[in-house]
Amino acid sequence: MNNYQENYQKLLGGLSEGHAPEGLYRAVILRISAEQARSARSRFATAVVALLASLGAATAAVFVLADSLTQSGFWKFVSLAFSDGGTVLTYWREFSMSLLESFSVPETIFSLVCVFAVVLSLRFLLKNKSAFSTVLQLTYA
Repeated sequence: MNNYQENYQKLLGGLSEGHAPEGLYRAVILRISAEQARSARSRFATAVVALLASLGAATAAVFVLADSLTQSGFWKFVSLAFSDGGTVLTYWREFSMSLLESFSVPETIFSLVCVFAVVLSLRFLLKNKSAFSTVLQLTYA
């Protein structure tokens, strides 16, 4: 341990106490601020692109789900519940089985995943929007 201290003293002992050049602190702070602004802009742009892509996918998935439910006859069974409630209550087991058979689960799951992606990308956008606006305020202040 003592040997290390002697080596450091030999190495650093002859150095004089130096001072930083004038304006170095300001230059470093400005460079860090510029890098933060660039990073915030790129995160914000990524969030906007992700939101637009997830909105497009969710819209397409909902249209596919609606088409699938129409082709399977699901809406006909649902309208029967509103038009002839007595028959539905009498044969509720058969009616519920018919609803389950005509319901398209894969399209529903895909639509829900796309809607969840929209919510996540919107959250990411709003989170990065506040960072982006903070950087802009610091830059122009």
